[in-house]
Amino acid sequence: MSAVVAEVAVVNLDQLPWQAWKSMDVPEGFRAEIIEGAITLSPTDGVRHFTVNRRLGQDLYDYLKGTGYAPGQDGNVIAGLKVLIPDVFVAPNDVDEIEHPEGVGVLAIPEGPAKGFVIGPEITGERRG
Repeated sequence: MSAVVAEVAVVNLDQLPWQAWKSMDVPEGFRAEIIEGAITLSPTDGVRHFTVNRRLGQDLYDYLKGTGYAPGQDGNVIAGLKVLIPDVFVAPNDVDEIEHPEGVGVLAIPEGPAKGFVIGPEITGERRG
C-alpha cells in the first residue's frame, strides 16, 4: 500500500500586490504605489505642483546641509511590502546603504532617529472632480 501525499500551495496574499507592482508597465503620466495593500495609479501633477515640490526640496537642501541627509523627489520608498512615492522625502546622502536589494527604490530607514524616513509629505491641491 502506498500513501498519497497532498501538496498544499501556500500563497502569501501580501506578496501579490508586490509581485504585480514589480512587473507593471505604468502608463506615461502616471505613477503606481502600493497603499494599504492595493496598487494605486495616480496621475502626475502639473507645473504648480512641481513648483511647490521644488521649493520645498530647495529649502530642505539648505536646512540639511552638513547633516548627512538630503531631500529626494519622486523616488520609490519601500516600507515592507508597501511602495510609496512621496513628492519630497529626506534620506541619508549615502543611499547605497538603504537601496532595496532588488534595486527598485530605497528602503524606509528601519532604525535610529530617522526611523521610517524623516519626512515624506504629499503636496496636495484643491480636490479634483
